[in-house]
Amino acid sequence: MLGDLTSIVFEGLTWGMATFLVAAGLTLVFGILHILNFSHGAFFMVGAYVAFTLISRLAGDVSVWEYVAIALAAALAVDGAAKLVWGLSPQSVSPPDALGGAVMLGDAVIPSYDLFVILCGVAVFAGLDLLIHRTGFGQLVQAVGMDPWTARLLGVNVGAIYTITLMIGFGLAGLAGGLLVANQSVETGMGDIVIIQAFGVIIVGGTGSVRGAFFAAILLGVVQAFGNAYVPSYPGIFFFIGLGAMLLIRPGGLAGREAVA
Repeated sequence: MLGDLTSIVFEGLTWGMATFLVAAGLTLVFGILHILNFSHGAFFMVGAYVAFTLISRLAGDVSVWEYVAIALAAALAVDGAAKLVWGLSPQSVSPPDALGGAVMLGDAVIPSYDLFVILCGVAVFAGLDLLIHRTGFGQLVQAVGMDPWTARLLGVNVGAIYTITLMIGFGLAGLAGGLLVANQSVETGMGDIVIIQAFGVIIVGGTGSVRGAFFAAILLGVVQAFGNAYVPSYPGIFFFIGLGAMLLIRPGGLAGREAVA
């Protein structure tokens, strides 16, 4: 019984961190520009295709560090063009051999790749949180997000902050596509579902809050995992139930305000 609960929790954490990887750049951009970037899913898709191409060129024989390096390369890549370059047929790649096994946690069997995704999500959150709250650039980002007019009067190059933030946001989308390429079918419509889930995470977290999105992803992931485990006839519906319940309980989201936090 305990092993089953542990497996369900880790399944929820894996979903949550995978979704947060997609939502991180989206919520950062929203916190600055106050617009929802619907092209974010396309950058996720392109990142996955770039990672697929690089891994295929290496005959699928890559180490964990090479896999991460490929994901970082995918973050540098910039729907119809994807169809022209990669075609319409779904593609797939396997995770590195080192991530192909599993880890025993008591009676629970946790896939190594799931642990990798969880660690990547935590690492991206820690990096973004450090950037926003512990650096001069992060202070400028928060200032521009709260009041770009005043920031411009004080000599801040608001246009440059917008541009850099967009680059970081799109880069994070590509990175997410590269890191998650091994757990899904790579096809041109793959960004549509994840972007809906990412929007849900952003809404529950409090639009513009990276911290809120992180904890919302964990919350919704665990809710969905328990729902799928105990009511398997309706897969995925508990994401929307959790989303609706949170909006009723806390309409402003976990963070409760529109700002990068």
